[in-house]
Amino acid sequence: MAVIAGLQLILEQLPPSERAVGDVILHDPAACARMTIAELASKAQTSKTTVIRLCQRLNLKSYRDLRLNLAREALTIPPGQSYGITETDDPQSIIRKVQDKEINAIQTTLAGMDIPTLVQVAETLFQSRQVTLLASGGALVPALDAYHKLLRLGLNCHLPQDQREQKFRVALCQPGDVAWAFSFSGASKSIVEALKIARATGATIISLTNNSSSPIARMSDLSLYGAASYLSEFTGTMEFRVSQLCIIDSLFLLMIKLGLPRVHQPLKITEEIIDNDCFPLNNGGKRKKGK
Repeated sequence: MAVIAGLQLILEQLPPSERAVGDVILHDPAACARMTIAELASKAQTSKTTVIRLCQRLNLKSYRDLRLNLAREALTIPPGQSYGITETDDPQSIIRKVQDKEINAIQTTLAGMDIPTLVQVAETLFQSRQVTLLASGGALVPALDAYHKLLRLGLNCHLPQDQREQKFRVALCQPGDVAWAFSFSGASKSIVEALKIARATGATIISLTNNSSSPIARMSDLSLYGAASYLSEFTGTMEFRVSQLCIIDSLFLLMIKLGLPRVHQPLKITEEIIDNDCFPLNNGGKRKKGK
């Protein structure tokens, strides 16, 4: 996962001294990439030990790894462009920033995608007796997309949205079942509580988050990560959502390939339902595929 994205995700959860280091890094990643550990600690008015703790929290082996990652990621930010929306931005610059951030979210996600884990997730889903998808808030968007795709593949799956129903569902899981958690922060309290119940039943836990050091990621048997960061406090979770949808699309196509010929019939049946549910269009009465 990208260091800048990961840092922005956990910044508000950090102890004050580590948050001070994070603030300095996010203010000017390129400059921090050139600093010694002593210089960064001094700039943040903290200790070198605190800087090391932050590196470990970001799953970096050393301060050198932090500098290398910051130097690489800083190259993706156009000169003079801020990380968020400012009061002086005109409509064109806002649209450009949204476009750049979403494209970068997809590129970073694909570059950091753990292919072996993605394959293992696909195989685990196919082997499961049933899949319970867990999400709340904005993470319901990618969860709903995944739910529809699993249905089209003929899998037995559920997406309870009420917190109590989520706990009911996972409490009835058995070994061989899957609880699949979706969360941007990876720290959604209701989802963590549901996963604790799922763990006690022997179900396999899969997660899709944007934070590799989160409680949900640590609880999971298999973890997938989207790499994204906030554009501004007003845009909410759009980059998180885009990166997770990218992973779900990749997983869906992988499952089609791995599942043939098993998935051919359910895909055909659901495609016919989609076709029958659409009004005829001005192209000979046929719906364009994917519409």
